[in-house]
Amino acid sequence: MEALSLKALLYIFIGGGSGSLLRYLIGWGTAQLLGRPTPWATWGINLLGSLLIGLLLGLMMRPTGLSSDYRPLLIIGFCGGFTTFSTLSADLVNYLRSGELLTALAYLSLSLIGGVLLAYLGLRWGRTL
Repeated sequence: MEALSLKALLYIFIGGGSGSLLRYLIGWGTAQLLGRPTPWATWGINLLGSLLIGLLLGLMMRPTGLSSDYRPLLIIGFCGGFTTFSTLSADLVNYLRSGELLTALAYLSLSLIGGVLLAYLGLRWGRTL
């Protein structure tokens, strides 16, 4: 494991704050457009974040690609702040509490399968750019 530096901590802080803010703004904007909040905004954000993290990892794997020095800023910070497992979990609990078992199962399945698939596709895409 690499040494922890003040620079890396600062990158994580800046990236995490930026990712969290963007996640909030997308959720807020979606609620404004629809007239109500929707868990599917979280679903879309998590899928987009999965694609982005795969793309960034793929770019970092290339010999002439993105420097892994940006990992704390972009992957740990931004993608970590942008995506959210805890909100996905809360959304699932709300579906279950309201008796929407099929919606909960669809939401969970689409989140997991879609997230892994998009991370993989992003990785492949990043390695070929």
